[in-house]
Amino acid sequence: MADFVLHPKTQELLDRMNRIGMRQDFFIDKEKAERCLSDIYQLYGLNIPTYTWVDDITNEKLLEILGTAGTAWTAEAAWAARASWTSGAARTSRTSRTSWASGASRASRASWASRTSRASNDYDFDYFLDVFDWLQKNPNKGNKNDEMFIKSMLLFLEAKENGAGYFAEFEGKGYIAPRCVIKLDEQYRHHSEIAPAIQWEKGLKLYFLHGIKLEKDLWEKIVNKTLPAQEAIALTNTEQRVLALQYLGGDKVIKELDGKTIFTEDHPIEGHRELIQIDSLKDVHGKPWLFHKGFDPAEGHEVYIRVQPDIKTCEEAMTFAYRLGLYKMTYQPMRRT
Repeated sequence: MADFVLHPKTQELLDRMNRIGMRQDFFIDKEKAERCLSDIYQLYGLNIPTYTWVDDITNEKLLEILGTAGTAWTAEAAWAARASWTSGAARTSRTSRTSWASGASRASRASWASRTSRASNDYDFDYFLDVFDWLQKNPNKGNKNDEMFIKSMLLFLEAKENGAGYFAEFEGKGYIAPRCVIKLDEQYRHHSEIAPAIQWEKGLKLYFLHGIKLEKDLWEKIVNKTLPAQEAIALTNTEQRVLALQYLGGDKVIKELDGKTIFTEDHPIEGHRELIQIDSLKDVHGKPWLFHKGFDPAEGHEVYIRVQPDIKTCEEAMTFAYRLGLYKMTYQPMRRT
């Protein structure tokens, strides 16, 4: 199958979405945002609701409406837009139905990652880009419903550009939560070592490191490397425990837990390596934890690998680490790359 290629205008739309999702200030123009939402209601001949701005998505009334519908854009206007999509020519086209599976959903990973609990760009994001791309590639083949759907989605997008992050409406009353500011790592996971990875200017603040959620006090201890090694080991959440130990670093953990070297050698290929035992930590059989310490060229520094407590040499440790024993092989490298 040929690689999926977005129409240049679709790519421009994705770039625009990314700029909104990754904007790092708390800009809000309430008047413009409300006008965009009202234009959608007018487009479909619906009564325009009243608008109330709330601090963030924890607002009780907003959550009540969102929880019932399961989407961050819950309103008559949103449902009307979906109805347009259902009746559009692009919806019934096989090309349109299969194009997204062909790769458009992966065309901009940042747009996907920009969602907060799938909500930051959650206004029929998939369908919007799918229909938009199909119409660009098939001019004059759409119908009135396609046109109305695209107009409404662009208005929703403009509302987000002006600070309306989440919108819900019920019985003529609309509730708007501002757009949050998010920070991501290189793999598009929520992450920040200097500030909340997700935050509202006057409300909720959430802390993440490489996609792992943390309470503020634990986050601070990890990024400042003030978390005692014993506390890191005792964390019940496996992801948080591994993360904390990685941030603390093997040298700090070994030193704080009084690790002792029980085997050392200077290998002709791998250089200096050791086996370090920590008597204060016991496995389920009451045996002390044992680590292999050696240089990893892929990481560019020394790493610690936990191995079985009855291992006696570094060669045994690496044979265990690479599971070579399953094939009755031993770890005997000729060179490291």
